[in-house]
Amino acid sequence: FGSSSREGTGCTVRNSAAPRRVGVPSAHVMAPPTRDDIYRTMESALARSLEGILRLPEGVLLANRDTRGRWGEAGAYYAYCIRCGTWLTLDVAQSHEACGGSWWDDRLHKAAATWAPQLEKMAAHVRQGEDPYFGLLDLRAAPPSERCSLPALSLGRRQLVRMSFPRLGEPLDVCIDVPESTAAAGGGATLSDAERQPLRILLYFHGHGEDYRLGPKSVPGLAVVSANCPRSVGGKRCFWFQEGAGGAWERHEHAKLRKCDAMLEAMAAVLDASTAALVALDWPGGIDAQVCIMGVSMGGHAALEFARSAPGRVRCLAVAAGYYQEPEMEELLKSIASIPLLLAHRTGDRCCPFGNIQRLHRLRLALPATPAAVTDSWFEEGIRHGPTDEELQDVIRWVLAQSR
Repeated sequence: FGSSSREGTGCTVRNSAAPRRVGVPSAHVMAPPTRDDIYRTMESALARSLEGILRLPEGVLLANRDTRGRWGEAGAYYAYCIRCGTWLTLDVAQSHEACGGSWWDDRLHKAAATWAPQLEKMAAHVRQGEDPYFGLLDLRAAPPSERCSLPALSLGRRQLVRMSFPRLGEPLDVCIDVPESTAAAGGGATLSDAERQPLRILLYFHGHGEDYRLGPKSVPGLAVVSANCPRSVGGKRCFWFQEGAGGAWERHEHAKLRKCDAMLEAMAAVLDASTAALVALDWPGGIDAQVCIMGVSMGGHAALEFARSAPGRVRCLAVAAGYYQEPEMEELLKSIASIPLLLAHRTGDRCCPFGNIQRLHRLRLALPATPAAVTDSWFEEGIRHGPTDEELQDVIRWVLAQSR
């Protein structure tokens, strides 16, 4: 675990004992980390917006990431105490304050101190009630409001809330982006056209590796709800509404995957709670009873599956660079036959092959005509997977046009 080399200068080391492990399998020998371990791990953690870094005590350094799952869950981060020479899981590390150890490695400590300016900027966000990475209003620890199960939302802000679902085994974080309202200013301010209309809600499903906090932004008359898909549910890898082995998912071997009903239930509850919180804002035109659904890549499949499970709640559906299991396409299309549908894809996409979504498009066009069933296809040449920022805005405009 880590490198077997030791930093020989600037250290006070007890040579008579090997590093200890807390929450890490004891059958494995793990050497102390090197400065390079510190650098690589911090770069990885910050790139992934890892929670908990700011809660590490002095002398406890984030020092390794188990990418292959040799020590526990794949992708887990581990910290190292330079006082007592102990490897710690990230959860345990946050409360490792009074170990009484006599070790100290100046070189490792200085390596970690390289990140101090960035960590201080993150801490400043936290002191202002914002999340450390994106500066979003952080309501995840706030109490529920009197009018709904979520904390009171603010107009004109992107904000984070947290919901608990026992079946998932961990909380689900949700970003809710609410547009501004002139009505909040009071004084008889003139309402915009968007405010006179019911506030529409876009439920966004992110793709694999995409941060839910970087989803589409709200626009006048449209709020955006974007949840974070957990890595696993019940000990199984989770890909929104599919669960199973990661290799099967990457190879599109859908027969080896199962539907994740727990996530379907959770996202229905997220939509209910988010809608209630938006209603509590007293938007001048009220809240649209139906929602717009959008998903990219893995989230494209999730958008289709969610619409299939609750077609009556969906006003329109946009799928970019998505996919769906072919044996169930006809049943899907029966469920969403009356929902306006946009399919956007590049013909050379290697992550989600175009042929899959092309078949879905052809089957959709073969359905008996339904007045409300708009079907648009934005198919272009190229190998890029997923939309550009400009294309994403085009999709938002399509959504708004369908929901008028």
